[in-house]
Amino acid sequence: MKNTANLSIKPGASSIGRCLAYTMLLALFLSTSAQAQITSQDADGQSSILYQGSNINFDLGKAALSATWNNYRKSALDSPHILIWGLSASSKNKDGLSELFNQGKLTTLSRLDGFIGLRINGTKQELALNNRITALYRSAAIRDYIAALNYPTALPGWVNTSDAADRVELRDTLKAMMKHSAGFDKDLASLTELEARFKTAGRPAAAAAIQVVADSLTARQKKIAALQTDFLAAQHQIVSLNAELTEYRSNHVSHSWTIYLNGGWNANKFNFYSGDTTRPSLSARFDTVKFWGGFIDLGVNYDFGAHWTFGASIGYERYNNLDSFSTNDFDLETVSTVNNQELIQDTKYSAYTGHYVAYNRYNLKTDALYFGKVNDDYRYVWNVLYTRLIAPFGTSAIRSIWNAGSCITFYKSSGKFSGGIYVQSTDVFDHMGAGNSFGSRLSFGVVAKYSFQSIVDRLK
Repeated sequence: MKNTANLSIKPGASSIGRCLAYTMLLALFLSTSAQAQITSQDADGQSSILYQGSNINFDLGKAALSATWNNYRKSALDSPHILIWGLSASSKNKDGLSELFNQGKLTTLSRLDGFIGLRINGTKQELALNNRITALYRSAAIRDYIAALNYPTALPGWVNTSDAADRVELRDTLKAMMKHSAGFDKDLASLTELEARFKTAGRPAAAAAIQVVADSLTARQKKIAALQTDFLAAQHQIVSLNAELTEYRSNHVSHSWTIYLNGGWNANKFNFYSGDTTRPSLSARFDTVKFWGGFIDLGVNYDFGAHWTFGASIGYERYNNLDSFSTNDFDLETVSTVNNQELIQDTKYSAYTGHYVAYNRYNLKTDALYFGKVNDDYRYVWNVLYTRLIAPFGTSAIRSIWNAGSCITFYKSSGKFSGGIYVQSTDVFDHMGAGNSFGSRLSFGVVAKYSFQSIVDRLK
C-alpha cells in the first residue's frame, strides 16, 4: 500500500463558509434596516474626531459594523468644561461583502476601545448667556405659570362622595375639562348651566359637586392672574437675552478644544498556509493564526464656529500584515494505492498566503469636517480631507504609507439616521511600489449610521 499527497489551488468555498456568509448577511441587513449617525471615518472606520452621542455604523462594501456609546451629547456643547468618556466596538470582514456573499469567506477583524477626555469651551460670554436663558426656562416664574394653566390630573374626592347614579356623568364632565384650556369664562358658564340643570332635576349632590369644580376653576384663574406678571417679565428677559446672544454670535466665532486619550485592543483570526517545506506533511503547513494587538492614541479636536471641526491624533499600535495577504482555496488530495488501484481523498482548505509579520507602528491621523445645510430640513457633514500615516518601526519588512480620502454624509435636522459615501486613496505616494496608476488605488464605499439620540444640529 502506498500513500501520496497532492496539493492544488482551486477557487471555491465550503458549505460552512456559505452558511456563515448568509448568517452574517442577514445580521448586517437587520442592523442596517434597524439602526445607522454622522460619519467622519476613513475606509477602516477610524477617525481622530470624537462622535457626539451613541450610535451604530454600517459600511456596506466592507461588511463592517461598529457601535459607539459615550456621554458626549448636547450638554457637553453647552458646558464650560466637562469630562467626556465612551466605548466603541467594531468588526468587519477582511475581504468585504462581495467575497462574503460569493465565496462565503469570513475573516473577522475586531476592535474594542475606549476614550476619556476633557472638553474646554472657549466662548465664556456665549456660555454665560446660554446658561441664563436655560435658568429662566427652568425658573419658578415659568414653571408655576405653565402648571397653573392645566387642570388637575387626579379626580377630586367629591366624585366618590356623590350619588352612584351621578358618578359617570360627573367623571366625564371633569375629564373633559382636565385638558389644557384658556377659555375660563366659557368653562365657568358651562358649569353654571350644568349646576342649574342638576338642581332642577332634583340631584343636589351632583349640583354641589359641580359647584366644587367651579370654585376650583375660579381659584385657578386667580392663581394664573397672580403669576402672570412674573411670567411675562421672565419671557421678556428671554427675548432680550436671545437677541443679545444672536448679536454676540454675529460678531464673534465660537470655539472649543477637546483633548482625549484613546486605547484598546485589536484582534483577528485566520487560516494561513506557511509553505514550510520542513514540515512532515502538506496538511501540517496550514496554521490557524490568532492575533491580539493593542493601541493607544493621544488626540485633540478643535471646533471653530458652527461649521468647522478639526481633529488630529498620534499613537502607537501593535498590528500584523493580514491586510496585504491574498486568499486561496486549496485541494489536498491524499492518494492510497493498493494493487494498482487508487483511493483518492479530497480535503479542501481556504487560507491566506504571504510573508506573515506582526509588528509595531506609529499612527498619525488628521480630519477636517465641514457642517453645512442642504435646506431648512436637511444637513450634511463633509470630511473635506482626511489623512492617515502608518509608520512601522523595528522592521524593514513593512513600509510606511500615506492614505487620504474624503467622505460626505447627509441627515435630517434633529433626526437619528444618516447615510453617505466616501472615496479613499490607499498608499497615495505608492511607497509599496505597486507601479499601478493613482486611480486604480482608489476605493469607494457606502456608510450608514443610526444614533440613539437625535443628531445635534450645529446650524440652528
